[in-house]
Amino acid sequence: LFSKSVMEVSGGQRQRLAFVRAFASPFEVLFADEPTGNLDPVTSRKLMHILKDHLRDIDFPKTGILVSHDIRLALEFADKIIPISPFRAPGRLYGVVDASNILIKSGSEWRFEAGKELVEDPHAFLWNQLSKQA
Repeated sequence: LFSKSVMEVSGGQRQRLAFVRAFASPFEVLFADEPTGNLDPVTSRKLMHILKDHLRDIDFPKTGILVSHDIRLALEFADKIIPISPFRAPGRLYGVVDASNILIKSGSEWRFEAGKELVEDPHAFLWNQLSKQA
């Protein structure tokens, strides 16, 4: 890959390179938009395990803020999920957050942050939030 230009490598290769670049520099907060979007499910999980371990480094803990449409990865790796629902205003489309829909992981369960009640089927709940029509 070293002899190739950026335009000659695949989207998946670019995403793997972006992971390496992110870890090569010091940071306190890592922002990522669909960091595994061009990767197959096996590679996505491997990289998310590496990311989670890197963020939880006992000597230098960090924060990761990731945007993803992959509900399964979010439920497996996130500590908090903030669903963003579409809202249409005249000529504009916005993403809005309903604070009562924020989920936090409590052990192996997901709960609504606001009231701490258990989310029975977090996958179905998040799917419903993502599929709302503006």
